[in-house]
Amino acid sequence: MGGRYGTFKYGSQKYGTSGNQNILWAVQIDWDADGVFDGTNEAQYMTDFSVVRGRHYYINSDGSGFEPMSVGRVDLTLTNGDRRFDPWYTHGPLYGKISPGKKAQIWLRYLGVTRSIFAGYISDIQPISGDYSRVRVTILDGIQYLIENPVSVLLRQNISHAAGIGAILDAIEWPTIWGRSLETGIAELAYWWADGEKSRTAIQSLVDANFGAFFVAADGKAKFYTRNHVSISVVTVAEADLKREVVVPQPWEVVRNKIQIIAHPLAAQSISDLWRMGDTPGIGPGETLTIFANFEYGGKSCPAINVINPVATTDYLANTQSDGLGTNLTGSLAVTSTVFSKTAKLDVTNNSSELVYPIMLKIRGNAVIEIGAGTVEAQDGASQTAYGKRSFNLDNPWVQNVNTAQAFANYIKANIALPRAFPQVQLEGRPDIQFKPDLFDAVTLQLPSLGISDDYHVGHIEHHWLDEGGQSVRTTWKLETFENININAWKFPANIGVSTYFGY
Repeated sequence: MGGRYGTFKYGSQKYGTSGNQNILWAVQIDWDADGVFDGTNEAQYMTDFSVVRGRHYYINSDGSGFEPMSVGRVDLTLTNGDRRFDPWYTHGPLYGKISPGKKAQIWLRYLGVTRSIFAGYISDIQPISGDYSRVRVTILDGIQYLIENPVSVLLRQNISHAAGIGAILDAIEWPTIWGRSLETGIAELAYWWADGEKSRTAIQSLVDANFGAFFVAADGKAKFYTRNHVSISVVTVAEADLKREVVVPQPWEVVRNKIQIIAHPLAAQSISDLWRMGDTPGIGPGETLTIFANFEYGGKSCPAINVINPVATTDYLANTQSDGLGTNLTGSLAVTSTVFSKTAKLDVTNNSSELVYPIMLKIRGNAVIEIGAGTVEAQDGASQTAYGKRSFNLDNPWVQNVNTAQAFANYIKANIALPRAFPQVQLEGRPDIQFKPDLFDAVTLQLPSLGISDDYHVGHIEHHWLDEGGQSVRTTWKLETFENININAWKFPANIGVSTYFGY
């Protein structure tokens, strides 16, 4: 096990000499759940390792938008002869600490260079073959955290996609130990909100509407690249570096030549009743009735802005009788509201000594509704003749401008209406190359035998140990074609071809 770190001191990073020719592995787990990695290195127990991160395809197989990042996963096999990882062993050093949810990070060092491989949370620890002589530890990355945490964010106006993503991460308390790096952009969204959906879904909708990329980096950081992100190759790979055949999808698997994108313009309406209570419940002396008011406009659920806290006599009336024929006690009623995107929580308190009936209770504001959604299209006749009609459809609520939708459609057509390679490559025995790029880094691929000489984004990464010491590792990359888009492009509203242009 000489390839794994014998010592590891967090902070000073004692890995051994920088000239060591071995791949030196480090596995740290926050067993105390105190947010601190204390330097204990579990790699000395590791006999097998695999990691899978990223997405398998650029576009969903049915053409319905872009494929989001899958949950990153690590599987570790650890020797456990001393029962260190046995949660039932009361004399073990980790007794009472072994459980899912503990943060973990995996690094390696080769020729003096340290590279993050994975960061996330323990999902499961299970014995192998029915005993605890070996255990398998499963670790998932922050994408799983996004899936498990639904999010609600109050409606925002004139906001950028990055600001929306940041608001989501704030709302779900994205761990500061992992951090974030979100490229800023212009405030393209007239209106945006989140209403209880999974955080990954909410983020991916913003990402797709920007034509950007969101992923969890190898060090655990939440990252967002806007469509104007400029990628510079971090490594060049030649045919001699590859040990196995390159897999290139058939042309028709990646072609999309009928592009349809729906634009969803939104507009705020004049102030109106968003909700009115249809019942007349009684509220006892000193009691508080809590009710959630669901906003509607024209009989349909909607978000709202400028929501007004209910005003006495205008928005609510109270009486000692449910028919309103008793004593008016409106002045004894207190109503406070907590506003969300599509609802408001109303706390109605009876400050009198009598039973009170709110005979009217409503809430007002400016409803925000969709007006005149429309579909734009871009088609390539020559491609359709060669490969048949192959569709790409994007129906995204945050594409709110017809010009933007048309620009997106034109861009997609220009890039994938004709075949472009999306190669899958494997490397072994090249630790100087294998661990260098992270997701969405650019790599240069030079394969003259296949007519390939271009830069690609790394959309998917796998590493699998081929020996128990971790010195032989098979790495798989699934690569995606891309174009750096000129930073001055994509400013809307605008006249296509006059004040806008594209960087392809």
